[in-house]
Amino acid sequence: MTGHPYVVQAWDGHSPYRLVMLPDERYRRVRSRAELARLAAEWEVDLDDPAQVVWEGGDHWPAPGDDPAGTTG
Repeated sequence: MTGHPYVVQAWDGHSPYRLVMLPDERYRRVRSRAELARLAAEWEVDLDDPAQVVWEGGDHWPAPGDDPAGTTG
């Protein structure tokens, strides 16, 4: 893991995903807290550790199966 924090960007209120900046500074789209937890486990990141994770806009997520923009499937 690099010295960069794991950053979970704020949900914009309408997209079916949130962006996450990984420790290597690449971005991934995640659609649920469970998907984020799996990704964090791969990187050995503790989502509850503020030294490792920056939560922008809190822990708000799109509703499961909600895709108002019609961008999935």
